Amino acid sequence: MPQENLPGVDIKLLSGPRQVIIITGSVGCGKTSLVEKAAHLLKTEGVSVAGLIAPRLGEAEEQRGYIVHDLRTGKERVLARTTPFNTPLRQGSFYFDEESFYWAEELVSRSLNSQVLILDEVGRLELRGNGYCRLMQTTLRHYRGCFIFTARREILKQLSRFFKIQRVEVIDVEIEENSLLRLKELVKAVLN
Repeated sequence: MPQENLPGVDIKLLSGPRQVIIITGSVGCGKTSLVEKAAHLLKTEGVSVAGLIAPRLGEAEEQRGYIVHDLRTGKERVLARTTPFNTPLRQGSFYFDEESFYWAEELVSRSLNSQVLILDEVGRLELRGNGYCRLMQTTLRHYRGCFIFTARREILKQLSRFFKIQRVEVIDVEIEENSLLRLKELVKAVLN
């Protein structure tokens, strides 16, 4: 696993998140919707929120995929689709645009002073050392706020071991009755 830093990050000033929160569940259960709602709610309460969400690109077979959406600026890029990009990066039925991951790293490197940082979604691609892997490593080592990321339930143990995550709160969207309220309470407890 490479130990690289994101561009423009002064590692002497930073020393890992105060809290890691993982939003989990199965495919299509509402993980992205939850972190998007939480980001909006926290922002309305004066909390600085940054990060990336990955909503679906489309439902038609020729349009299926995901975009990466910057929560600070609203800018977006295509992240994954069922047709190949100019790079060979692939996981399951999706091809990934490596340039979108570099773009995401640059955005996050400029957001490390936010109180809450969100990353949607970390998965098998990262377990292979690709995708958001470098961004995860740097964030887990150097970000000082509340770090929230989404991941599928079936790979939580693998992700925790791979990224050496020890202190973590887990919210399962399919089990928690009011996951938005619980997430808000966890974040507020960390920030107070």
